[in-house]
Order: sequence, then C-alpha cells, then structure tokens
Amino acid sequence: AGNLASASDAVAIQGAGSGGEPQGIIGSTGVGTISAGSMNYDKTLEFQGSLAQSSAILNAAAVAYVTTPSVALDCKKRLKFTGADTPLWTGSIHRGEIDGHTAVSTLNCPSATMICGDWSQLAIGQWGTLLIEVDPFTKFKYGLIGVRGMLSVDVMLLNPKSFFVMQNAT
Repeated sequence: AGNLASASDAVAIQGAGSGGEPQGIIGSTGVGTISAGSMNYDKTLEFQGSLAQSSAILNAAAVAYVTTPSVALDCKKRLKFTGADTPLWTGSIHRGEIDGHTAVSTLNCPSATMICGDWSQLAIGQWGTLLIEVDPFTKFKYGLIGVRGMLSVDVMLLNPKSFFVMQNAT
C-alpha cells in the first residue's frame, strides 16, 4: 500500500501522460516555469511573485514547495541573507519551511527540481479500492507466493496556473 501511494505521488508530480500513466504537474500545459539557477532567497521571491501575478492562489494555506532531499539540503545550507544566520530552508529536510510556506522533500520529485504551488489545485482521483491479491499456486514448486497490489488513479490540475516548476535547481 505504501509503495502504491508513493507511486501515485510520483505520477502526480512527474507522470508522463502516456502509456496509461497520468500527466503530472511537470509537463502539464499551463504550468509556469522559473528559470534554472541557484536556489536562493531571490528565487523564493520569484516563485511567490509568479504565483501572485498568476492570480491562481485559491488557498494560501496550501501553498508549498516540493523538491528533492538534495535540493532541500542545499537550501538548508544556504543563508537567507548574506551575513545572516537564518537558512533559506528551516526545520527538517523532510518537512520544513521556506519563507513561511511548507517545504517538503521527496524522492518522487525529479533530480534538481523544485515545484511551488497551491496544492489544493491538484486532484488525485481513485477508482475502486486498493486491491491486494495473493497467488500461492503459480510458483508453488519453488516455494514462492506471489503478491500484487493494484490501485487505479488519475491526476488533474484544477488550475495549472497555480503551479510553477524550476528544473536544474542548484
């Protein structure tokens, strides 16, 4: 169940939109982009300013940053201002804060990528329930029992303008 939940998160972020895989945030039409570069306080302002300019924040409490653990670590090492002692990313690397907004790291985000958006504008639909099946017969002579899990989901951006993506973040 945990693996299927993680796979659902991964396709919501970076699904290809082909071969039966839902289209994720990255690559969706209408999602904004932030120019690549060093993640610093100016970039956080660029993310927030771009979101504000798009007039697409419907739930300010749901605005959050999502990135990889390595980008999160880099942000935690960087100071918000030169000569200050406050890091850009505060709190733990797994779940912290950037400039007052929730910041989360996950391996489900592509390398060197950061997403900022109003996550209330991402819908993940699920059809049916989690299906777990056990097959004790197919590989019986080898002493193996097969187990598979199936979960049918789809992803929809209710408002693509509510998200901005920066790739090649350093």
